[in-house]
Amino acid sequence: MAGFELTFEIEGDTQIMRGLSRFADDVKDLSPAFREIAKDFKEIESKQFGSAGGRGSGGWTPLSPKYAEWKAKHYLGRPLMVLSGLLRESLQGDNPYTIADIEPLQVTLGTQIPYAIYHQLGGGKLPQRRLIDLTEDDKAHWVKLIQQYLLGKIDEEFGK
Repeated sequence: MAGFELTFEIEGDTQIMRGLSRFADDVKDLSPAFREIAKDFKEIESKQFGSAGGRGSGGWTPLSPKYAEWKAKHYLGRPLMVLSGLLRESLQGDNPYTIADIEPLQVTLGTQIPYAIYHQLGGGKLPQRRLIDLTEDDKAHWVKLIQQYLLGKIDEEFGK
């Protein structure tokens, strides 16, 4: 296929793979569209944390009774998946652990918090609590953002 391929991957799990048509052959820089995607990602993460995982995957598994008791004693009022707030802030805001690498033809978004992957994937006694959980609407919206950007470039080049 002429054009290029758009791939969204979350820790090795391909979320979407779409080809964009030939009019994208000469595109050298999608960073403006990627910046819009990065803003949208932060909003998605804010909703994911605000809904205790309900936005994407239907909700995070509650804490074990023993850990819930400990957390209530030491971190009263903190929601699920928020102890210090560092993980949440790294995904929906901006801190030293935030990954928001925008290059001309690639964008990488996420967190450098080492334990985030264990929550994302689950395993052993730790239940899976997907921190990043894109819906089909999210994926379609991101593709549309890129398509709109490309159409804007065509309009600039050839006039409306």
